Formats: sequence, C-alpha cells, structure tokens
Amino acid sequence: LDPNNITFCGVQTKNLTGSIEWKSSCQWSKSYAQIQEIQNPYLILFFSLRTSPCVKVPEWTNPQDSSDTRRVSYQFIGLDQVDCLTPDIRTALEQLITAVPEDLLKLHDDYDQVTENWVKQLSRVFYERSG
Repeated sequence: LDPNNITFCGVQTKNLTGSIEWKSSCQWSKSYAQIQEIQNPYLILFFSLRTSPCVKVPEWTNPQDSSDTRRVSYQFIGLDQVDCLTPDIRTALEQLITAVPEDLLKLHDDYDQVTENWVKQLSRVFYERSG
C-alpha cells in the first residue's frame, strides 16, 4: 500500500436527543490512535440521529500533540442532513431509532431464546465504557 493513498476514518453514531459531549473529541486524532507515517487528514464522521439541527455544537478539543492538526470532520445532526436517504429509508430509520426492544422482536417471524434475550437487553442510548 502506498501511504500517500491512505487515510483513516472515525465514525461515531449517537442516538441522543440532547446536546453532544465533546470532551473526548481530542481522542479522534492520529496521535491518539498512534497512526504514524500517514500524512493524510484523519476523517471524522459524526452522526447524531435524534439531535435537532438547531442545537449549537460546541468546539472540538484539540489533541494533546500540538503538531497533530490534520483533522477533517463533518457532523450530520439529524437524519434530514443525510441527503442520500430516500424518504422511505428515512422513515424506516426513524421508526428503528424510536423502537422499543419488544417492537424489534416483531421483526422476526421465528426467533430463539438467545435472540429474545439479546433484544430485551438492548438500550437505545450509548453508554461510554468505564475504566
């Protein structure tokens, strides 16, 4: 592989309705990911599926390595900002986003106990890893 043709991409998707926490944004960088010898920008795509587009987005925090300045990001705030979605796909995603676990079981004609247990333990909200 030619290092001139490589870039790294971080994708984060949140299913929250409120404002976004940006304190960990300094970790979305080449220095934090320990990427070396790749000079292309680190691309970050952030999807906040249920946040209103009118929510003011705070500034990102810079990486600890002050020479790590090559980050490119784009934020999709709400599904309406994802232009490639057809109206039917957008509607289906909105229904999935707001589904309760019991509704997800209805998507399966025949499911086993493992599937039922997995669906029932789902949470529609992301929780950061502890430790």
